[in-house]
Amino acid sequence: MTWRRAQMVLLSAPRRRATYTRPHGGRHLFAAYDPARHRLYGHIKPKKNRTRFQEFCRYQRSLCPAEIRIAMHPAATGARRPFGRVRS
Repeated sequence: MTWRRAQMVLLSAPRRRATYTRPHGGRHLFAAYDPARHRLYGHIKPKKNRTRFQEFCRYQRSLCPAEIRIAMHPAATGARRPFGRVRS
């Protein structure tokens, strides 16, 4: 199959828009990378709010002794939608 034919097949398929209804809601990923252990930790949550984020932070804190300081950098919290409700 040529590239042009493959493109036509893809374009002819009905496309689902990004605004379609998600009856069971979306899922949110909280993830952290530990460079010392070369491990990636991730939790999938049904909601992304301050309580769930703090729960994930407590889990991360429980992985190492209390004497060791850890640094967290919330890289993908998004400037458009911060945790919690924004009130004007």
